Amino acid sequence: MTDSVEMRDASSAEAVHRPAKIVRWVLIGLMTSISGALVFGYQIGSFAHPHAIRVGLFAATPLVIQVHTGFAFTAVLLGAVQLTLPKGTRFHRANGRLWALIMLTVAGLSLFIRPLGSQQQFLYIFTIITLLGVPVGVIAAALGRVKLHRNIMLFVFWVCLVAGAVFAFMPGRLLWRLVFG
Repeated sequence: MTDSVEMRDASSAEAVHRPAKIVRWVLIGLMTSISGALVFGYQIGSFAHPHAIRVGLFAATPLVIQVHTGFAFTAVLLGAVQLTLPKGTRFHRANGRLWALIMLTVAGLSLFIRPLGSQQQFLYIFTIITLLGVPVGVIAAALGRVKLHRNIMLFVFWVCLVAGAVFAFMPGRLLWRLVFG
């Protein structure tokens, strides 16, 4: 409990800069995803042709993919908020529970998405890490193991969510076709 009080006091001076931090984290995530997609496209000989998002193509995809994608984008935004706001507050705990539930939903839904080829089977490693890591992170927080909680949740956010988004933008995949294809 002392950690959260100290964190709140230390971060109250930074309250003015929080919206800028949120925007910065979201932009970093988007730039990472897009630059990763461009690098993958360049490496395999594809050329990106950015255009308006093809809503019709997205609407034609199976519902499980639509829900998975919507929850994944929501998790990126909630995660960015979680990273920038003070820790240990009621809002942090409520937002964290919501984020954890959304992450488990994203991972659970991914089990019902059939990969297009064997080269994309490796993406299930993100599912396994999320399904194991999020509950352990929540339990660590409940037990007061703040450092373990922080490390697990940061790993799940950056590796499973942000890096997973980069791989979701690989040429030939839905997000690539929506934005670049």
